[in-house]
Amino acid sequence: MSLFKDEIVEEFLEWKKTNPDNFTWWNFVNMKADIDTALGFAKFYSPELLEIEGYCLLKDKFSPNVFEGWKRSCQNNKECVEKMMNIYQI
Repeated sequence: MSLFKDEIVEEFLEWKKTNPDNFTWWNFVNMKADIDTALGFAKFYSPELLEIEGYCLLKDKFSPNVFEGWKRSCQNNKECVEKMMNIYQI
């Protein structure tokens, strides 16, 4: 199974063409990323969570006032509150 075709990243194809026998996505990521970027993505894909009053919430987005506001707006509907508190635009 493939997440996407290699052709989607033109720069990857250029490097692979230059090194046809041994260039992989691992090589490409090693060239393009640094430890700061890797750690940032690690936090994004594995965030710290809080459990407050039975709700599962993202730690770095949590605000007590916003939480109370969404509980009121969502009439304490857990799915609604968690959705609104944890929504993340990228």
